[in-house]
Amino acid sequence: MLGHERCGAVSATINAINTGAHAPGHIATIVEALRPIVTPFASAPDGVERAVQANVTAQAAAIVARSEIVRERVESGATAVVGARYDLDTGVVTLVR
Repeated sequence: MLGHERCGAVSATINAINTGAHAPGHIATIVEALRPIVTPFASAPDGVERAVQANVTAQAAAIVARSEIVRERVESGATAVVGARYDLDTGVVTLVR
């Protein structure tokens, strides 16, 4: 699962949480899906970055939880689902733990 810095969806979610505003159009569906993951970080100075990492972790876990095929492969050791963060400025990808 690959997330990236300065994620617009995460930023929109933090904005909606902090201002009470509603995101426009289809982004509202994404904001609502991200809200439980992002809320703990909404008031932190580095909230977007921390929320990006939390979302990567949550989505990687969700892939394993929701897909029997993936879960079986992970449990057998045949594959792994890992989270990572892409730095838009440098192109560097780092693992999210």
